[in-house]
Amino acid sequence: MNANSLFKDMVWTPAVRLALEHVIASSAILSWGPIGTIVTLVVIHFADIFYDFMAKVIDMKKSVFVNHKNQMAFDKASLELMELADTVGEDSEEFKRQREKTSKKFSDLVRSEIARRV
Repeated sequence: MNANSLFKDMVWTPAVRLALEHVIASSAILSWGPIGTIVTLVVIHFADIFYDFMAKVIDMKKSVFVNHKNQMAFDKASLELMELADTVGEDSEEFKRQREKTSKKFSDLVRSEIARRV
């Protein structure tokens, strides 16, 4: 496990999803039927490819939160997850549960931070 994958799971993907929700909600065509779901799946797929490409040339984990408290929380959570991975292994149920819990927490944090600034 590395910090880039944590950043992707905890910050990048929730931010992309929130941006898509705003775009889909503001477009009658994209809001119609299953089109929004299809667009979301396709865009998330390409956003993941884009992130993986960018992570090869940019140290994405060094991206800094605008809100200092969020940055400190992210740094602490990343460190705790990396220590847990070293202790129990990335394949353990304990690690998977904690990573999921932390990702959910940061997804909510990212959503509220973006909503506050939009």
